[in-house]
Amino acid sequence: MTIRLIVIRDDERARVLLAAVARRLEVGALEPDERGDVFVGLDASADGDAWERLRAALDGAGDDWWEYLHLPRHTASGRTAR
Repeated sequence: MTIRLIVIRDDERARVLLAAVARRLEVGALEPDERGDVFVGLDASADGDAWERLRAALDGAGDDWWEYLHLPRHTASGRTAR
């Protein structure tokens, strides 16, 4: 499953938060595209809901993550690979 994060304040703190999320989820580097979208690929078969795992990683990365990153609603943020 791929979940979209949106960078709303593109500065050094946003990059630090993305790096912390990547470490917590054990995924490769998370870099925004030219529109500020970051696509996080998570294994849907792993324990727990993928969106909830991403939310927990964001919360663990810092209590200010919401000032730099936007996680769309659960139903709007995910898409499955075809």
